[in-house]
Amino acid sequence: EFEFLGRADEQIKVRGYRIEPQEVSLALNRHPNVKASAVIAVDDCRQDKQLVAYVVTGNEMDTSSLADFLTGVLPVYMIPTAFVRLSELPLTPNGKVDRAKLPRPADAAAGTEAPRNGFIGPRSEVEKRVERVVAQLLGLERVSVRDNLFQLGGHSLFGAQVIARVRDNFGVELPLRKVFEQPTVELLSRQIELAVLARIRATKAAAAAVGD
Repeated sequence: EFEFLGRADEQIKVRGYRIEPQEVSLALNRHPNVKASAVIAVDDCRQDKQLVAYVVTGNEMDTSSLADFLTGVLPVYMIPTAFVRLSELPLTPNGKVDRAKLPRPADAAAGTEAPRNGFIGPRSEVEKRVERVVAQLLGLERVSVRDNLFQLGGHSLFGAQVIARVRDNFGVELPLRKVFEQPTVELLSRQIELAVLARIRATKAAAAAVGD
């Protein structure tokens, strides 16, 4: 007789990918400022599974930089959507992480507050184009320029998709961390404008050097 006892590991399925949370946690622990970490999957407002990382750090570091750190060591679909800094991880009596006591990451990924005065539409051509891109990726009809994209259902793979669309639409390459640090249409549009301006200046400088 065979009795099925379940999986020996903690593998989960997120957005069609099978992920071992412990692998993500081990990668996080390689960061020099991370003392301990735990990674779990939670349901977002759209009932999709999202990875959330809980970290104990040695200082008041910006946790958004951890996404950039993980980009170099893990596939983008394994990068957590939110990073929650804790003074210590809750433990069970036998010393394991008490996942039931980990706080919900409701505001963990919020880099900008949601608009308090209702919907704010795009006000420039760049914002219009960015709004169309993110609304399409999120499966929404409209997105306010000050809505936090991760609170609307964005995730790490969504961030990579935004970067690819920005490259195709504007001809500039933004770091993935910019999506985590500037998670609104308004802030992303500003980053794009700065990148386009820098590209134009570099092109002019190169042309001037050739002329000399």
